[in-house]
Parts: sequence; C-alpha cells; structure tokens
Amino acid sequence: MLPQFSGITIWKTKSGNANGNYNWTFYWESVKHEISGTFKEGILVEGVSTEYYINGQIKCRGEYKNGRSCCIWTHYFEDGTVENKYQIVDGVGVQLEE
Repeated sequence: MLPQFSGITIWKTKSGNANGNYNWTFYWESVKHEISGTFKEGILVEGVSTEYYINGQIKCRGEYKNGRSCCIWTHYFEDGTVENKYQIVDGVGVQLEE
C-alpha cells in the first residue's frame, strides 16, 4: 500500500512498501517531490525529503527522524543558490545565520 495524502497524485513509484525501506517520487501541483527512507504504516520515520522547482532545481531538502522533521532544512532560490537554512529542534525551526 502506498502512502496516501489528499490531493496528491503519485506518478512514479521507485521501490519498496509502506512498511520498511521505501523510495518514491510524486508530483503535486506540478512540483516534483522525492522521499526516501524508512516508513511505518505509510509515515516517513527516517529519511530525506526533497522538493524541486519546475525547472529541476532543488527547492527544499531536509531530514526526518522518529517521524518528525529534524536537523538542517535548506531552502533554495530557483537559480539554485541558498535562500535560507533552518535548524529543526523538537519540531521548531530556527533560522541559521549565513
């Protein structure tokens, strides 16, 4: 069973299942998302989430641990330069100084 979210059409599944290691790509409102990691009951427990602009440049990338976003999340401008970075601690993002 694939993870399900309202309003998302999954166009391409790479490999895996909703319990265990899983890699998948989906498009939502023409924006490409890639998620890979370990899932439990369809929820990303450990892994990486990447969102892309329509031109293929990375828009945002971050990590999940224990089912929550964590670590450093980086947001990029459409030309690929870094817009900002956030350190996620206990579910709260703090913008890092460049």
